[in-house]
Amino acid sequence: MACVVYSVQTMFHKAELSAIRIMLKESVVQVSSVEVDTLFVPVTHPYSAGGRQVTGNWHVLARLTTSDGVQGHGYIVALRQGLVAAVAQATRELGSQLVGMHVLEVEAAWERLASVGDWVGPGGLLHYAIAPLDIALWDAAGKTLGQPLYRLLGDTATACQRMPVMGCGIACHWTNYTSRGTR
Repeated sequence: MACVVYSVQTMFHKAELSAIRIMLKESVVQVSSVEVDTLFVPVTHPYSAGGRQVTGNWHVLARLTTSDGVQGHGYIVALRQGLVAAVAQATRELGSQLVGMHVLEVEAAWERLASVGDWVGPGGLLHYAIAPLDIALWDAAGKTLGQPLYRLLGDTATACQRMPVMGCGIACHWTNYTSRGTR
């Protein structure tokens, strides 16, 4: 029985050896379906942002299922309802491009999605629509390999001890994060 080795790599670091799994060609794990929904989540304490009252957050949720039953989840958050339906529809259309792709080809999937919508991008609405799918695919890849995301991004005992992260939004509190906790 022939085997093929898949390794997950990113632009950050090469995946560590333990994140590489041998998978049988007959059981290549592919994306079999993608579902996209919107959800409004009220906030406990409404606040004002940009001169507007915020009573909750809108989410565009993506759930993809692989041929072996693994589900990956991803989402984005918007403070207002404006264009959430448009982003969700764009995410649905882009999601159809993932069906049949190997779950570990995360970067190839992103390239495919970006090229489908290249007439409206790069950036902006296109990347907003890609984001929940990209996150869901990384989630499914990690679950398929039985590895946490930080390990797929290259964290090892000998790799860099810090991975730069950025958070933006209202009332951000800056902290140095590492794969082992916070500092």
